[in-house]
Amino acid sequence: MRIRSALKRTYVAIMMRIVGRGLAIASRIDGEMTRELVHLPEAMTISMRVYPNGPCCFLQEHHNRLNYLGVRDSGEADMDIIFKHLQHAWLLYTFQENTPTAFARNRIVLDGEIAHAVIFNRCLNRLMTLILPRLIAERAVKRYPAIALWDKLRLAVSIYLRIPLERTRAAI
Repeated sequence: MRIRSALKRTYVAIMMRIVGRGLAIASRIDGEMTRELVHLPEAMTISMRVYPNGPCCFLQEHHNRLNYLGVRDSGEADMDIIFKHLQHAWLLYTFQENTPTAFARNRIVLDGEIAHAVIFNRCLNRLMTLILPRLIAERAVKRYPAIALWDKLRLAVSIYLRIPLERTRAAI
């Protein structure tokens, strides 16, 4: 049982890094995501965490872009998205459950402004739509948007090629 839990923890930690870096990259290359980020306050810090003492990921908005701050727990964030248990994060990151369902089932706690969380969720949905195959993305998002195949492929390839090169940035 401990090996299984350790594997889940490792998988969730890797997915948080991929999602964090993917959001940072997509915010620079995708105009739709940039238009969403206009509504977030400058230098807003966002964290995604698994309680207790689980994996975490930090992002910061800067000039309508997201910067990936890494996985270190840098303390206070303007908006915390907290998974109550590792199993809940596992369900979300294995695309067995989408974010609205997880909120409805009380598996995620939000500490911050609801309006900012809605904007962040739209960005997260856009990222999932871009980087996942349609069959999986339809499970990960509530509504799959209309997107041209060429645009999806172009943006997905660009994001995937840049994820390993995305560096952690210092907080502003």
